[in-house]
Amino acid sequence: MSENMPDRLSLEAGYETTDVRSKPLVLSALALAVAVGLVCIFLIWFSGLLEGRAERHDPQLSPLIANQSPPPPRLQEKPANDLARLRAAEDRALNGYRWIDKEPGVVQLPVERAIELLLEEGLPETKDEVPRVLPEEKEAAADERREEER
Repeated sequence: MSENMPDRLSLEAGYETTDVRSKPLVLSALALAVAVGLVCIFLIWFSGLLEGRAERHDPQLSPLIANQSPPPPRLQEKPANDLARLRAAEDRALNGYRWIDKEPGVVQLPVERAIELLLEEGLPETKDEVPRVLPEEKEAAADERREEER
């Protein structure tokens, strides 16, 4: 009983004057660390055991499937390289010159040059005006065609 009762110095000071015994704390921490280590080792061993058992129960793959690749569409192996190639091709198309059709003289120009030429020369005039047909006129023409077919 005297063990749980504060000593006279503690009563006079108004607080506990003795320290906690460190040996039981250190032993408890050490026991906890050993227990955690043993549990980790057990889990690694048990996981390996289960993995081995699962591999033994896996079905054997057919030798015919060994040389087959998955059906399309396939994933890109290096998407950054593919994107760089695409952008380089687009840049060549937008900023390069090339013949589209030599006989009539149709060429592809860089966009900036085409804009400059358009500003200098203006839009080409169309040869034939496209007649504007109102929806009511289209309906009337369709009715006339139906009448003629009868």
